[in-house]
Amino acid sequence: MTARSIKHVGFFALVVAVTTMAVPGTSRADFNVAQGWDLFQTVSPGSNFTGLGQLMGVPLSTFDFDNAFGRGIGVRGVSPTDTIVQRLDNVIVSGVGQTGTTNLVMNALQLETVAPVNFAGLGLDNYFVTLQSVRGGQATVGSMAITFLTGQSGTFASSLDVFFDIRKGSLGGAIVFSSDLVLTSSGTAWRSTPPTPALEITGVNRFLSGINGDRSRDFWVDEFNEQKPSGDIHRVREAPEPASIVLLGIGALGLGAYGWRRRRAAGRKSSSAIGISRRHPRRSDRRELTGSRSRMEVNPCGRSSRVEMGRVERWPYRRGSSVAASSGSRPPRRASPGVDSDRATRASGNDWSRSVWPSSRAITQPSKRMSPRRSGLVLA
Repeated sequence: MTARSIKHVGFFALVVAVTTMAVPGTSRADFNVAQGWDLFQTVSPGSNFTGLGQLMGVPLSTFDFDNAFGRGIGVRGVSPTDTIVQRLDNVIVSGVGQTGTTNLVMNALQLETVAPVNFAGLGLDNYFVTLQSVRGGQATVGSMAITFLTGQSGTFASSLDVFFDIRKGSLGGAIVFSSDLVLTSSGTAWRSTPPTPALEITGVNRFLSGINGDRSRDFWVDEFNEQKPSGDIHRVREAPEPASIVLLGIGALGLGAYGWRRRRAAGRKSSSAIGISRRHPRRSDRRELTGSRSRMEVNPCGRSSRVEMGRVERWPYRRGSSVAASSGSRPPRRASPGVDSDRATRASGNDWSRSVWPSSRAITQPSKRMSPRRSGLVLA
């Protein structure tokens, strides 16, 4: 092998080494879950505590992340979050199948009984669960073991020693009981991509690598239980984005309005297909119709008629018109007061209410010399 060939082989080996280090999932840095926070929402029903029964979350409006990890996040809106857990350490492993550990601290917890209960005989009321650390008491701490099944997903197990207060009536009510309990979970799935929809805050639970668009070090979990062997359970999931709930409502309203417009347009089109006009009567007619029990009708010649208080009035048409010829009879006589107008009309053989719709009888247009007072179906 010549010196030139050796030089080419060495250069190629260098390129392969650099490329291997740059490919995601092959270097140590890619098997990494960064420090951050988990923003949880309590699932109810599914969460319960001995003596309190079913519990639900009380959302936090804001939370001060301060300058933790040097990210300068500060105060952010976190609703509907009611539970916040902070991962204090970066978890870095050398390959798939390995496990790393981080310390945990619970920053916030706000729960309320679903219904009033008589806790420990202290009276029927709503009771609330808060952390002792809120009033300067013992902090709630624990640990989490994260296993990498791929470079950006796997399972975890966690344990938290929760120091809590039970308050009566409100989050700031009198403390009626204080204690601690250890909540654990195991075999829960995690991944670097969030569920949809999820409350995302850059530097808190999104783009933890410090690079916008890079989720390789993010940590998101599925719905899971933190529980005590005796039966106390706190079931949580990732807090959803509040705006997404509003958008879903707006989308449903928009779809309903769109469907209504389509049905309305289809109705107009079908009316036009059979030659029916929906023109409103003139103001004078409208005033007349408003003050009495009357309605307007149309006959095939375009003649309007008014049916009012048992009387039938029809505007005249030419004796030689096509409709008169086809019906084979004279126009109906005006019914006398108290006479059933419909029966009188049917007896004359000119029941215009039946002739509005197309039938097998040939109906032609009236003579051009005719000047009907109005045409089309008039809706009272």
